Amino acid sequence: MGNKNKERARGWMIIAALNGFMVVGMGAYGAHGLSGQADYLVDSFNTGVQYQMWHGLALMGVAWMVQQTGNLYIRLSGAAFTLGNITFSGTLYVFGMTGDVPFQGAAPAGGMILMAGWVLLAFGSWRERGRD
Repeated sequence: MGNKNKERARGWMIIAALNGFMVVGMGAYGAHGLSGQADYLVDSFNTGVQYQMWHGLALMGVAWMVQQTGNLYIRLSGAAFTLGNITFSGTLYVFGMTGDVPFQGAAPAGGMILMAGWVLLAFGSWRERGRD
């Protein structure tokens, strides 16, 4: 089981690293490429950057916990963080760049998916108590 957990953890760390790469690029674009956009559009874009960064860091924690435990709920939390990042931050990026919402309700749905990721992480961690 140890090698399987290690491989799964490697996958989550790669996703976390790619997420970090993207968020730095998006942050730079928001700081330099959105000049002339209305403040509310830039603010929305930057909210997407902040949420993506925090959840990218959470994915690093998921990678570590998966390596330690292999817990299904923790792996599902990583999937939720990834999908939530795409849905929530992606919607805010498009809105900030174009002023158009790509899919009505996508950002709130993405936020709910991110929240579900935190619940899954908490539940998976709780299930691991006393297994040492």
